[in-house]
Amino acid sequence: MHLGRTWTSGRPLWGRVRSRTGYWVGGGLVVAGVLGAVLWFVSSLASIGNEVDDFQRVPVPGEATMQLEARKYVVYYEGLNADEVVPPFEIEIAEATTGAPLTIAPYGGSLTYAASGREGSAQGTVTPTHSGAHAVRTDSDARTSGASVALGRSLAWPILRVILGTFAIGGLLAGSGVILLVVTAIRRSRVRRAPVDTASGTRLSDADRGGRQRMSTSSNTGPLGQPRGVGFGILMYVVTFGIYSLYWVFKTQEEMKQHAGEGLGGVLGLVVWLLINPVTAFVIPSEIGRMYKTDGQEPPMTGWTGLWLFPGAILLVPAIVWFVKVQGALNRYWEGKASAPPTA
Repeated sequence: MHLGRTWTSGRPLWGRVRSRTGYWVGGGLVVAGVLGAVLWFVSSLASIGNEVDDFQRVPVPGEATMQLEARKYVVYYEGLNADEVVPPFEIEIAEATTGAPLTIAPYGGSLTYAASGREGSAQGTVTPTHSGAHAVRTDSDARTSGASVALGRSLAWPILRVILGTFAIGGLLAGSGVILLVVTAIRRSRVRRAPVDTASGTRLSDADRGGRQRMSTSSNTGPLGQPRGVGFGILMYVVTFGIYSLYWVFKTQEEMKQHAGEGLGGVLGLVVWLLINPVTAFVIPSEIGRMYKTDGQEPPMTGWTGLWLFPGAILLVPAIVWFVKVQGALNRYWEGKASAPPTA
């Protein structure tokens, strides 16, 4: 005789698992991010090439009259391997009407380019006091076949814009896609493991489960993970210049996946770490806390523990605190489970 409802935590008897739409949308965002970054990079380089083509030039040696505006210009030397070595040369710029020479200041820093079949290097800056015609003369004792001097605006910002735009577009879209993939995987994993009311075939909410006697034990029945020394992990990270983190992320998330039956696992966890590692800072503590809770223990941390590491291991002390907390919680769990007496 059935006096009450019972439930099971195995595979669902009825009910739909969450839609796979998140996978498709997340994958689409990743692809869009990669394609968008590539398109931005290519189009921006083409734009820089067009700007280089529009520079005013004079051969070395040689002279020419240029129409300059009353603004700052960068003086570029263009020639074979000019982005690596620039031979000695002379340049004079003067107002065409008065003959008054302009002061050419050395370029502060390093700026080179290779665009539209030209190789150039910034050598100085000049700012005409008046707009109009200017006489430009160059000379060199070195063999400068095909070399020229070009005047134009600084390419520092256009080049920086290419880099920032590429990472912004790729990071925003691809990063959002990876986050959506991770969230979808976690939610689908939770739904698969949600208890089912055997009488009605519907999944039970946390409130429903709280009011009924559970007939199953912890689902954390997989193989135990390996405790690892905190100091050893920090030392290996330093000695291997961070490469050890790849191994640690894979093994940590794979062990939790094998033991608890849920989570990202080693492969997907490593992909997330490589593409957008700040997400891992939140995912691993969240999985540890859920593993503790499923085992009936008080979770020592939540996903918010990731704030110690966000936005990455830039600050040394918070990164160490994050690792000490995470590895310490893992060690206590694995050691506690290993010493616990077997259940009947």
